[in-house]
Amino acid sequence: MSTQHSLLASYLLKLETALQQHELWSTNSPSKQQLASLQPFCLDTLTIEQWLQFVLIPRFSKLVASGAELPVIPADNGMAGMADIAFNQRNIRANEVVDLIRSIDFLLETPWP
Repeated sequence: MSTQHSLLASYLLKLETALQQHELWSTNSPSKQQLASLQPFCLDTLTIEQWLQFVLIPRFSKLVASGAELPVIPADNGMAGMADIAFNQRNIRANEVVDLIRSIDFLLETPWP
């Protein structure tokens, strides 16, 4: 497993724990229709924490487990900014969650050798 994959796996575990600690972890899965949204972050069908739990974490975990090439996320398209806005709009104090997402953004900003 590459260093980048190992770091991402660590961040994903920490993100899951942080979501649970902030009581943002859901026991109910969204419907297939909700997950099929074509909007970025499934904004029209999911909350940001649902998107993290049911889309980002599972997809990135599969990439890590398979050793597949990880996506490159341009710095100006990071996920942390969206999460910060979404949490602030709902008066949710989840700085730890946003910081972990920011770490994932930074990790994926440039391709690794």
